[in-house]
Amino acid sequence: MTLSLAIGIIFYQDAAGLKRLVESLEPLDPYVSSIYAVDGRFVGPDYGSAEDPELSNDLGDFNNIKLKIISLPNKKEWHKRQAYIEECYNDRPDFLLVLDSDEYLYVDNINEFEKSLLLIKQLDNPLYIYHNVYDVRFIDKVEKMENTKPRLWFRPNQMEYTKNLTFRNKRYISYHTDPTGSQYAMGLIKGISIIHDKTCS
Repeated sequence: MTLSLAIGIIFYQDAAGLKRLVESLEPLDPYVSSIYAVDGRFVGPDYGSAEDPELSNDLGDFNNIKLKIISLPNKKEWHKRQAYIEECYNDRPDFLLVLDSDEYLYVDNINEFEKSLLLIKQLDNPLYIYHNVYDVRFIDKVEKMENTKPRLWFRPNQMEYTKNLTFRNKRYISYHTDPTGSQYAMGLIKGISIIHDKTCS
């Protein structure tokens, strides 16, 4: 059984962080179909000035043919995140791993990671048709804490972001009256950890 994994990233003025993140994905290369990196100045009260450049400066060269830089300046965070979801609408990968440029991936057991994804795909049936979200171990070196975050999504072409940064299954909304369609994580993806570390920023 084959697996296809897309990577969704948002960033701005963080070429070093993006480079570190892309390099950290190398152990997953047999599974990674695309890396979508959405660039552009954010808008909103928590994000800089309107006088900042619209796009990142000096990104340099990336020797990764799977990397696609998507220019989307002057947008709110949810809109930028929706951009990599829309790429999944066209490409239809099996899975999406959500990351930011101040994070990177640590792969401690590639076989366990593969088993986790294969099990999800093998169990795909009508009973789970509306469930998409799975946890990944998250190590925050900034806040010095460890927890899990719902960063691995199955069938991402079914998903969308809302204006309050909630993510939901579009098909669920279409067939149910629940106005949010929000999901809890069904399980933990083994073999990988996301490291949050701003040392490149």
